Order: sequence, then structure tokens, then C-alpha cells
Amino acid sequence: MQQAYYTSTVADFLTKPVQAVLGHLAEHHPHDLVPLQRNAWIA
Repeated sequence: MQQAYYTSTVADFLTKPVQAVLGHLAEHHPHDLVPLQRNAWIA
């Protein structure tokens, strides 16, 4: 079982577009993606 929805090096994370990280999080999130969760990731 995966323990994180997103893993990366800090250097890679800092160069990724926000939409790419959010897309990865949404893709690996096993539950319904409700606005409250999405907004928590964006904040």
C-alpha cells in the first residue's frame, strides 16, 4: 500500500507546475475529491 499520494525530490517538486502536482495528487487520491480536499492541497 502506498503511504503517500505524491513523492518526489525537493528539487523536482520545485520545478513541477502546480497543475502537474495537483493532477498527480488527484489521480492517486482513492476517495471522492471534494472541494474541501482540493482547496486544502491548493492552499
